[in-house]
Amino acid sequence: MYYGFYYDWTYILVLIGVVLSLLASSQVKGTFAKYSKIRSYSGMTGREAAEQILRRNGIYDVQVTHIAGNLTDHYNPANKTLNLSDSVCNQTSVAAVGVAAHECGHINFSNFEKRRIYASGIREGILYPELPEPKNEEEKQVLGELQVCLEQKKEKELRVIRETLLYLHNILEDMYIEARQCAEYGGIVQKAIRFLGRWDMEQAESIRQMQEYGMDSLSIMKNVLLQYLRSKKVNDWERAGGIYMEMLERCKETLDEVVIPADEDVRFRAANRLLLILWEFVKEAFEQEE
Repeated sequence: MYYGFYYDWTYILVLIGVVLSLLASSQVKGTFAKYSKIRSYSGMTGREAAEQILRRNGIYDVQVTHIAGNLTDHYNPANKTLNLSDSVCNQTSVAAVGVAAHECGHINFSNFEKRRIYASGIREGILYPELPEPKNEEEKQVLGELQVCLEQKKEKELRVIRETLLYLHNILEDMYIEARQCAEYGGIVQKAIRFLGRWDMEQAESIRQMQEYGMDSLSIMKNVLLQYLRSKKVNDWERAGGIYMEMLERCKETLDEVVIPADEDVRFRAANRLLLILWEFVKEAFEQEE
């Protein structure tokens, strides 16, 4: 899909944070299929829930359409279509309503133009709205290294930085729009969205499991952050967390402050700040990038 004169997949806030955290798990589709059997008491399909939410918010220029596939749901701001997958569009499950409500949350509350500016700016070595503020000497050194990568526009490093920042912003934005949707609509929408959060945590891999799967440190840390945002808990029952749990402690202040404010820039700034904190893992990813 094209946006302006170029293609940029990051302009779409695709699906839900749930899927971002669980793509590596072979259990995802089976688990979603299991919970898709739980029918919503309202009897609404995903399409009907989406149309009702959009109308209630005064949005009449977005077309809700069907797209082939399973969990391929997304909103395309270029042609204003909300595309719902086979497992969501005409299904009456709580899971289907939850996914539809989540995607409507992005339409209602996310600023797609700022997201585009953010994604495009990173390619040019620019962090919107500004560089993060270092809080100690270590972070000052990290900021210097980050600035070198941005100013020299090192392709490999910028690719890792961009992917990391977009992921961080996406999970922060997901938590924000879900909180707003629950507050605005309540009822089946609130129930369905909260259900998705429980589903996410049911399937959350432990830190030890992620290590055994061979996941790199940055990917493990991303999953740890998402688990914390979802439930304020992390699956570390084997006590293998070590550096990941230490890093989470450093991130908590930033994570806890950004879910509620309506100002979109708060979450862009938070993603930039988290990049500083996670820099050790980001540099490891530089070495692994081809």
